[in-house]
Amino acid sequence: DALVGQPTPGATLLMTKLPRWNPSTDAFELPFHGRANLASERNFQLVTALRGKVAADAPIVLLHGKLDEATYSLDFRYPLSPLHAFALALVTWGW
Repeated sequence: DALVGQPTPGATLLMTKLPRWNPSTDAFELPFHGRANLASERNFQLVTALRGKVAADAPIVLLHGKLDEATYSLDFRYPLSPLHAFALALVTWGW
């Protein structure tokens, strides 16, 4: 909460995009737009947040999804650099 209350000037707050409940499939779902074919605890999306809140139309800044047994996708955009995106993907291996 301290980070949300006092943002550092020039800093960007990223938060995990949360899945939504789909009553027709009786499961939580998060669309990966063809960039994740298999379910995995390492699949996630990061979006920009303002004061700790994620807007419904917030653009995806990073998408990490499992394509097959040995391949993951890693899509990212500004404000992340390739080094930032790769570091975020690496930390998922400790989950």
